[in-house]
Amino acid sequence: MNVDSLSDERRAILAQLQDIVSGGSDVQKEIAVLESVNWDLSRAVDSLLDDEPSRSIPTSSYNPSSSSASASWNAETSADHAPFARLDVDDSSQTVPTTTRHTGAGHSLSRVGFQLVSALAYPVTVTFNLIIYILRLLRIPIPRFSARPFSFSIQSLLWGPRRLGAYEDAGTVAERWVRGLEEDLGALTLSRRRAHLNETSQGHSDSSNGAASEAVLPDFYLGSYEDALNCAKRELRVLCVILVSEEHDDVPEFKRTTLVDPRFVERLHDENFLVWGGDVRDREPYSAALKLGATTYPFISFISLQPSRVPGLANPNQPLLTVLSRHSGPASPPSGPTSTTALLTHIENRLLPRVRTVFDRVRNEEMGRAAERQMREDQDRAFQESERRDRERILARREAERQAQEQARAEEEERRRQEKRKENAALWRRYARRNLVVPEPTSNGGPSVRIGVRLPNGERVIRKFKESDGLDALYAWAGASFIPAHDKPEHDPAEPPSRSEWRIEDEGWGFKLAVAYPRSEVPWVSGKTIGEVEALKGGVQLVVEDIAPASTSTVHDADDDYLSEEE
Repeated sequence: MNVDSLSDERRAILAQLQDIVSGGSDVQKEIAVLESVNWDLSRAVDSLLDDEPSRSIPTSSYNPSSSSASASWNAETSADHAPFARLDVDDSSQTVPTTTRHTGAGHSLSRVGFQLVSALAYPVTVTFNLIIYILRLLRIPIPRFSARPFSFSIQSLLWGPRRLGAYEDAGTVAERWVRGLEEDLGALTLSRRRAHLNETSQGHSDSSNGAASEAVLPDFYLGSYEDALNCAKRELRVLCVILVSEEHDDVPEFKRTTLVDPRFVERLHDENFLVWGGDVRDREPYSAALKLGATTYPFISFISLQPSRVPGLANPNQPLLTVLSRHSGPASPPSGPTSTTALLTHIENRLLPRVRTVFDRVRNEEMGRAAERQMREDQDRAFQESERRDRERILARREAERQAQEQARAEEEERRRQEKRKENAALWRRYARRNLVVPEPTSNGGPSVRIGVRLPNGERVIRKFKESDGLDALYAWAGASFIPAHDKPEHDPAEPPSRSEWRIEDEGWGFKLAVAYPRSEVPWVSGKTIGEVEALKGGVQLVVEDIAPASTSTVHDADDDYLSEEE
């Protein structure tokens, strides 16, 4: 495969692999190895180092990377993970001794030993497989054997049981290592020490817990190396990686001096450093040692966000986690690379001035982004509030228009009903004039009464009725005065209005008849005769009181307007 056809991500991984194994002479082989392990940098390094045991990991040109710099790493896909996907290395302040010591089980020795044991076990393996084959031919049930214990014991013999044993959670391994440090050094981590002092001041101390020692350890992050990188990046903290190996003679002295030195511990705590460490005999610290190029122990590395120096990133201004310095070697004399004096001088004079500037810039950028987010949120809320008010005004206007339309429709319906009612009332009066008004009796037609009626318009009409005539005839005669002159009697209808639309019992005549003085009402009762009404006996002067809504202003209630009854 041609290098030019690789993506920027894979070219970066290939360059890191070449730096680690000092490759470049056989690019196609290195690409093939990366393809076989799905571009996992750690596995590719292990594969090439196993094939070429004479190579060692250089410390001057090494450009380490976190395990996320595999095929899943993509600097353009996630702004949250890109800054630690690849760790730059700044060795400007690195302190590495001229003589280096490799890990206890060297690659060449382990390779030869493993091949020797494999050769000795070959006849046993062939014999075992032959027996299994014969048993299968004979259809004899075969108990299930696992070759893992045997292979595990060989590998444990060569590589060490802690590194190739069963997988354990990184947090559990880290906590076990920290508790081992506390037991070996008779110390407590800073947080546990302060908690113990608080309990002691409150009178709840337990003298049997061995916490009375003055030695103090830093507060270690209990998790994986990748989790520590994530935490340092997220919380804008400097990551201090401490790796030890019990097979190195300088480690015990480093633990007794630098690791429990109050000045070193307090400085890390005051500057809010994130401390992570472990023994390279465990899986996670061993992997971190490969990525950081650690070959001599004790080993201390400082990692923090720094401006990106990797070309081709989608956001070149975004800071990346960078290895600022690496320190390995003895802790004595005071000028030793891992002594307290050397480390504190490096932290004060070189490390903090660099990281503070970057952290301030990142915080200011984050504050600016937060202010922009807040401004956008405020604008969105203001827009939503304005939209809500506009929507409420629109709904209120629509509701007012609807109510106005309903009111207009109701008024129109009421107007039409009143008009229809008037039409039916006028039709009824014309029907009554034709069918209910009886002829005026003659002088020899029997008992009669003389009734005068004063109309609302001031006109006075008089006629005679038989005592046997009904009140229907009296009210029909009085109601005929409301009929306009252009409606001739000969055109009066022979049928009353439809009872489904208008009923005289419900609607009434639209007026009342009453005796002028003393005033007494003569109510209309269907079927009742004039002679049965006491107020009408012997003749009477009546007035018409219009009760129609449109004519209430024409009703004359004053007695002075009534004419006196004339004989």
